[in-house]
Amino acid sequence: MTESKIVAFDLAKRIVQACVIDGTGAVIAEERMGPERVLSFTARHPHATVALEACGGAHHWGRALERQGHRVLLLPPQRVKSYGDPACKDDRRDARAIAEAASRSYLRPVPVKSEGQQALQSLDRVAALLARQRTQTVNALHGHLSEFGITLPKGPHLLKRRFTELEASPRWRELPEELRAAMGELFAAFLALEDRLSAIKARLAKGAKQSKLGRLLLEIPGIGPMTAVSLEAAIGDDPGRFASGRQFAAWLGLTPRVSASGERRQLARITKRGSARLRSLLVVCAQAMLRQYRQGRHGDPLACWARHLLARKRWNVAVVALANKLARIVWKVASSGAAYQARTA
Repeated sequence: MTESKIVAFDLAKRIVQACVIDGTGAVIAEERMGPERVLSFTARHPHATVALEACGGAHHWGRALERQGHRVLLLPPQRVKSYGDPACKDDRRDARAIAEAASRSYLRPVPVKSEGQQALQSLDRVAALLARQRTQTVNALHGHLSEFGITLPKGPHLLKRRFTELEASPRWRELPEELRAAMGELFAAFLALEDRLSAIKARLAKGAKQSKLGRLLLEIPGIGPMTAVSLEAAIGDDPGRFASGRQFAAWLGLTPRVSASGERRQLARITKRGSARLRSLLVVCAQAMLRQYRQGRHGDPLACWARHLLARKRWNVAVVALANKLARIVWKVASSGAAYQARTA
């Protein structure tokens, strides 16, 4: 067995399809098995390159396979798709497509996350889910009360005070009993979500400060605990796999889409590749920073650059450009291990 062989798995809940190819790309073995037989199958192919799609459960299998001594490649599903046959799709062809994609050196794999990184990322995803549920609850509260001529202010703190005042007012007692019960349930759900979100954010802040990289990322302007945790999980333990900050920004989908042929070169909108969650966090950070910079309360080079950009470009263009700049700063800090300094922004 040589190291040039690639073992590819198409993962599913109960069935796993395996495909083994040699250094020339020829299929030398295929097998359909249950998940309990995966590790015994790879044990027969020591020191191989094992390729998986970066889907549910892939990081668990990646850690287990790395412990066996294999080189693990987690490939983005959207890149693997181009190697499959769109006219005829099944598990066997999918495994062959994964093996074919793994043989291409220009495809950038997803880093295998440690259990600690995945746990923090799960906490971040739960916080995002609770935030969406809070927004839905607040919107329902606004919508139902507006049907009875009652408007509530935006913002959680103002909403709490205004709803408490409403419950103590004569207007509340004039409302139908069913509506009062329903709105009381929504308000109680809103308060519970607020408490749970506050607790999770406190745990995220604590988790972000427990690692050296997390502490360095928190020193970058605009980067909060949730963004720091997500960035640390995305970068992993090997920031050097990105040759430059531009490559990292491109991996996040924050660089323009290029259409070029001959002497013609046209830049379009950003590609939006990579993690939508991480990209949205950086965009939100950039929006908050631009609002502060626009008021002229910051004089560091990054703030001056952002204000000059905002004077020439539309708001959304400036926001994405600042998010791109933040991504490059993050890569520089992560790759060098040095703290952010304003004069190098």
